[in-house]
Amino acid sequence: MMVGQSPVACADEISTGLDAAVTYDISSSIVKFAKAAKTTRLVSLLQPGPETFSLFDEVILLAEGHVIYAGPIDDAVPYFASLGYHQPNTMDVADFLQSVATPDGAMMFVPEESPVDEHYSAYNFAEAFRQSPRYAEILAELKQPPQHSFSREGIVDEERPGFHPRSEDGATVMEDMKRPYMNPFWTSVNLLVRRNLTLLKRDKEFIIGKCIENFGMGIGMALIFLQSAAFPSGVNGSDKLAEWFENGCTKMSEEVAIAYDKLLAGTYSSIFLTAFHILLGTLTGTPDEVDQRAIYYKHADARFFQPGAFLIGRQLSQLPLLALEISAFGIPFYLISGLALEARAFFVFLAILIVYKFALKMLYGVLAQTLPKKANVQGIGTFLYLLLTMTSGFIVYPAAMPYYWKWMFWVNPMMWSQQGMATNQFLSSKYSGYTCDFSIENAIGEYNGEIHLGKNALEDPRGWQSSGREWVAYTFAFLLPYTLLFGVITWLALKYVRIEPERPHEEEGISIGTKKKSEEFDIPFVPVDLSFEQLVYEVTASTSKDKLRLLNEVSGAFRAGRMCALMGSSGAGKTTLMDVIAMRKTSGSIEGQIELNGFAQERVSFLRSSGYVEQFDVQQPELTVRETIEFSARLRLDANDPAIGSDERKMAFVDNVLDTMELTDIAQLQVGSFEEGGLTFEQRKRLAIACELAGSPSIIFLDEPTSGLDSRGALVVIRAMRRIADSGRTVVATIHQPSAAVFEMFDDLILLKKGGNVVFFGELGDESCKMVEYFESRGAQPIDKQENPAAWVLRAYAGEHTSNDDVDWAELYKSSDEAAKMREQIESIRSSADIKQKITFSSEFSTPSLERTRLMCQRMLRIYRRSASYNMTRLMVAILYAFLLGSLILRLPDPNKVGSTWTDAEVVGLIG
Repeated sequence: MMVGQSPVACADEISTGLDAAVTYDISSSIVKFAKAAKTTRLVSLLQPGPETFSLFDEVILLAEGHVIYAGPIDDAVPYFASLGYHQPNTMDVADFLQSVATPDGAMMFVPEESPVDEHYSAYNFAEAFRQSPRYAEILAELKQPPQHSFSREGIVDEERPGFHPRSEDGATVMEDMKRPYMNPFWTSVNLLVRRNLTLLKRDKEFIIGKCIENFGMGIGMALIFLQSAAFPSGVNGSDKLAEWFENGCTKMSEEVAIAYDKLLAGTYSSIFLTAFHILLGTLTGTPDEVDQRAIYYKHADARFFQPGAFLIGRQLSQLPLLALEISAFGIPFYLISGLALEARAFFVFLAILIVYKFALKMLYGVLAQTLPKKANVQGIGTFLYLLLTMTSGFIVYPAAMPYYWKWMFWVNPMMWSQQGMATNQFLSSKYSGYTCDFSIENAIGEYNGEIHLGKNALEDPRGWQSSGREWVAYTFAFLLPYTLLFGVITWLALKYVRIEPERPHEEEGISIGTKKKSEEFDIPFVPVDLSFEQLVYEVTASTSKDKLRLLNEVSGAFRAGRMCALMGSSGAGKTTLMDVIAMRKTSGSIEGQIELNGFAQERVSFLRSSGYVEQFDVQQPELTVRETIEFSARLRLDANDPAIGSDERKMAFVDNVLDTMELTDIAQLQVGSFEEGGLTFEQRKRLAIACELAGSPSIIFLDEPTSGLDSRGALVVIRAMRRIADSGRTVVATIHQPSAAVFEMFDDLILLKKGGNVVFFGELGDESCKMVEYFESRGAQPIDKQENPAAWVLRAYAGEHTSNDDVDWAELYKSSDEAAKMREQIESIRSSADIKQKITFSSEFSTPSLERTRLMCQRMLRIYRRSASYNMTRLMVAILYAFLLGSLILRLPDPNKVGSTWTDAEVVGLIG
């Protein structure tokens, strides 16, 4: 988005998942480009550090959909001071502005210095801003003519700031912006083809996997019909049939008749299975295209390309992969099944498959662009797959198909692919010359005629067209316009249909993130002091056999009742360290000691006594918040423990968890999904923590619990973690760019740098004083007033806030008093080990197998009961499929026939 000449560009939450240093670098680049090109950049940020926030010129502050301030950053704090809000010394400007309109803003409100006597609501903030001089200035600016020139002379290429482009016709930028797209149609197609081919080329694992999959399927399916389509061949007895023709078509013996039946069955089954495999592969791959719609919508909104260019570019770029898949499947299948070994027939066979696959992709592409959900695409696609299969002329022969389904037979791409492949097979040179005159006498009379093996194989009893090889051309003549037709429909869908997820609004009156007073209830647990010493973790490099050391002799201790933060720059090994300690690493080599209360870590007991919250946890959308937590509690709390006992006590503990995590008010809301609406991201975070807390763990690990949250949401989550720690449990969390208020809630800190080396481990102290003192005493520049200690320390050990850039902070730490205290803590935990504090469990699971099965069945039934769309789709598919089968077999009176009795030939034609 930065490389174009757009006068305005927006960036949404670019800091999510990044540390403060990376966020600062990205924001700095955006600001520098904008100033050099004299363009406007609008950026939304979550929990920005003070250094990042200071890069920007102006800020727009929102609260509940109202603008409560818009103007220069330097004027924001004085403006709110005029309303009676004062910035605390421990809070930077960004945190102050994000907190002022929340309930926490009441703590910063001074009634004596405010025009009102109570904390402002969001509406009152907005009203106050509309009465301010700044708002009057904005209105005045809007009435004035533009102060800046929009001619091309005023535009600077962001890639070449010193270059000033000019147009010969003197067109203005505004005129240029009126053009829907910057590139001509075929230029866009070319760019899209190159882009998609580049993506495909770099996804080697996918290409190799697809080739292996199709090659294996080709061999496996062909072995079922091993040489059954070969002619003449001794494997299927078709050599007897060839001899019969060569001998003048004398009386047909039973052996020759069986050989004829085997040849037809093997050939048609091979052809049908080929077409069926391609249809099934297209069906299974279509739902994934639904995920690509969001990318297309983003590019379309930015006017990257025309819808038609996108469609053509995507389809052309898929041709190499499509040809590769067809070749990987078709070549072994063709050879092993015994289809005609003739060059022309072989290449025509592959060409039919490629065109047939392309036609199916266009047909199913319409579903992917017009149906709202994957479940709908899967359901309608499945019915379409059944419809195409049943009316393709293999299961019910064309000669026996009811007249009211004939239209579907003729517009079925699967039928045309089989007609083309059958014609290509039976009218190939392998079958040429196998003709003879044949006569038969019966009670009716004498019949004389000529038999052509290939044509008869097409006509009798199936009823395929057999007039000549022109039916191969007809196959292409149908499939190519068919592809074009559904391509046009897809283009229309891309241009005019836009499917946005329905996001139900939060119900009014629900207070989110409030804690209700309730009776305290907790499940007894064993407090854990976890120590680890000289941890080394190595993995094999992906490009060579060299060993990469991700953790380098890391030691430390997590103590009960305390919160420890794991921090460091991106790639420093924070999550790796936590995963190693939490026994979640299954690859690589691990060295060192990990102990719980002085005893060696044991897998079953540790996993039962610990909880782990993923950064992006997944919950079942159909369940409510309470049901999700209850399920976790019932499975993870041991009913045999006297302290737990009945299910009522488990539910009482669930109520306590809901209160602790401030989820009581939304306990009856369904979790939902990001696509269809539901809980907010911050509520999902608290729900994920609650699910782990429901198991009453002694120690709980959290991977970046504040990523993706604003300052208010992060504070709510960290406050909940603080309450967990205050209950005596051990809390460990990796964290990115925390605000000063969030960082203040932690007790201890492990700071890592790249290579998995410890830079600092120890107690933070009040307002991080101990950490600040440690770094300042070793050459770091003093921290400024109201500067965030978390952001300051990350830049300090990176060399930006030090007087000596050559300081090796990892080596300094090894010889520091903090490292000595850490070793003393480990020895103290080890020497004071008490067998009563050893965590042991007799079984791997907390509940018996029958109880686990009952809970899972109950949960799945509840999910299915609430999945109306899924159930309705399956029900409709079943009903339509039953109707389809019945209508294909149902015998209705034919007005062209006197009777309605089945003939022997029709019975054979129907059941094959």
